[in-house]
Amino acid sequence: MIIHNKFHNKLKCKISKYAKLVLKKLNKYGYQAFIVGGSVRDVILNKIPKDFDVTTNATPEQICKLFKYSRIIGKRFKIVHLFFKKKIIEVSTFRGDHIKKNKKIRNKSQKTIHGMLLRDNIFGNIREDAFRRDITINSLYYNPNDFGIRDYVGGIKDLKNKKIKLIGNPIIRYKEDPIRMLRVIRFSIYLNMSISYKTSQAIAPLSKLIINVSPSRLFDELIKLFNKGNIYYTYKILRRYLLFHAIFPHISKYFTKNESSNIELMIKLILKNYYKINKKNNISLVIASMFWYPQLNFFFKNIFSIKKKYNNECELKINDSIRKISINLLIPKKIILIIRQIWKLQFFLLQKKSKTNFKVIKHPRFYLGYMLLKMRANVEKTKELKYYVNFWTNKKFNF
Repeated sequence: MIIHNKFHNKLKCKISKYAKLVLKKLNKYGYQAFIVGGSVRDVILNKIPKDFDVTTNATPEQICKLFKYSRIIGKRFKIVHLFFKKKIIEVSTFRGDHIKKNKKIRNKSQKTIHGMLLRDNIFGNIREDAFRRDITINSLYYNPNDFGIRDYVGGIKDLKNKKIKLIGNPIIRYKEDPIRMLRVIRFSIYLNMSISYKTSQAIAPLSKLIINVSPSRLFDELIKLFNKGNIYYTYKILRRYLLFHAIFPHISKYFTKNESSNIELMIKLILKNYYKINKKNNISLVIASMFWYPQLNFFFKNIFSIKKKYNNECELKINDSIRKISINLLIPKKIILIIRQIWKLQFFLLQKKSKTNFKVIKHPRFYLGYMLLKMRANVEKTKELKYYVNFWTNKKFNF
C-alpha cells in the first residue's frame, strides 16, 4: 500500500459536502469508506471532478439501512444511489476475487462461455477491490481521515507518464467486460494520454466481443465517447481498432480503402460538424445521417427521389430500417422519433408545392432535415439536390 499525502490539500478543498457526509456516517458506524476513481484522478490532474463516488466495506443492504433516501441498482454488480436534493452519490462495496471456488459465493459470480461476467457480486477488501477495477488511473482511493491516497496498482505513476493501462491481463479483462475497450479509448481521448502497448494490442483481436454487451449499455457508452474530445478523431480510433465495424456492421460493410464511399463521406461531414448542431438533437442527426445510405440499401434505393410521394409503404419501410439499426444499439424512443421525422422530411424537402412550404418550414425538425439534405447534396453533388438546398435556403429566410 502506498499513501500519497501531498495531494491532500487539493482533495480537501474540492470534495463535495455530500460525499463528506457519506464518508462521515459510514465511519461513524464502523465501516471503512473512501472517495474512489475519476474524482481522485481529476483533482490530481487539476480538472474539476464531475462526481464523487464512494466505496466501502459495507454491503449494499447495510448502506441502505444507514441512509433513508437510497436505492440499490444494477444486476451485474450491485451499487447504491444515495439521493441528496438534486445530487446523487454512488456508493459501491469493495469487490472481491471472483475466481474463488467457495460454494457459498459461487452463485454470486457467473460467466458466459466467452469469459464475460454476467454477475460479479462478490465482496472483499480494499486491496482486492483495487485489482478488480479496470484502469490503473481510476483505481485511486482517498481517505480524508489520514489525508492520503491509496494506490495499489501504480495509478499515480501512470498519471505522471500519461499512460492508460488496464489492470491485469488485458485479454482476460476485456473478455470479462468488453465495454472496457471503449472505456480505454474514451479515457485516452478525454485525458490526452497514450494507451500502453499490451492494453491496446488486445483490442482489435477481441473487438467482436463488443456485440455481447447489452444494447442499452453499449449506447450509453457511445454517447459518453461522443461527448469527449473530437468526435471525428474518436471515430477514426474506433475504426483503427475494428470496434466501429463490430458496433455498426450495417455501415462498415460499405467502407472502402480510400474512404470515398457516400457513407464514409457522410460520416465525415456530420462528425466534423457535430458541435455546430443544436446540442439537444445532435445525436439524433448523427445517427440519422450515418444510417441514411445503409437504410436506402436495406429496402428502397430510389424511393426518396423527386418523383416519389410519401405514403404508408414509405412509413413501413422507415420503421423496418429503424428496427434493423436498433439490433446492436438500444436507441431511446425519443431519438428514434426524431430520426423518423428527419427521414420523412426528405420526401417533403424534394417538393416545392406552395401549400406545403409553410408547414415544412414550421416543422419542429425542419433544421435537422434541412441539414441532412444539405449534406446529401455535398456528398452526391447532383444538380437536383443542390437546387432544393438553395430553394429551401431562400424559403427559410423569406418566411
